Parts: sequence; C-alpha cells; structure tokens
Amino acid sequence: MKLIFVEGNCVKRISGDAVPDVPGATVVDEAPGIVGVSLRLIKLVDGAPVAVPPPAEEIAAQEAKADLDAFLRKAFLAAFNHENRLRVLEGKPPVTREQFKAAL
Repeated sequence: MKLIFVEGNCVKRISGDAVPDVPGATVVDEAPGIVGVSLRLIKLVDGAPVAVPPPAEEIAAQEAKADLDAFLRKAFLAAFNHENRLRVLEGKPPVTREQFKAAL
C-alpha cells in the first residue's frame, strides 16, 4: 500500500497501480509498523511515515466512554434481572434481553 500525504498529514491509502488524485501530494510506501493505524495518526517526518500517539484529550475521552459503557451494561443487566424476578412473582413468563432492550 501507498500513503498520500498533504502538508505532512496522511489523507489517503492507495493500492496497486492507483495514481494519486490529490494535487500537491506526496506519495510514500506504507511502512510495516503503521499498517492498520488510523490515517489521522500518521504523519510524514523527514520523508518517512510515522505513527503518532493520539492526543491526551482523546485518550481521556475514550477512557470516560469505556467507563460509561461498562456502567450502562451493568445497569441494564441489573434492571433486566429485576424485571424478570418481578415477572416471576407476578406469574408472568420472563422476557428475553432483546424484548427488554426493545421495551426500553
């Protein structure tokens, strides 16, 4: 694969015999260490593609989202189990996760 850079920022991956369609772009072969890295995290440094770490704010936001997702999953499971215990006490059949999710 080849990478297309504009002003040091990676904008596109191309393969095979594709030609760059970005005016004023620099085309560089993709290094093995950056295969699969998001394009916004690849910069051109001294003519070589380099993967840069994401900004600290982005890492913090991802960690906060992961914490919230974990909490929401636990809250869903607690409410789902509570609903089914109540349904059993009322003599009703339990609901499935899909039914409960749809009802929410």
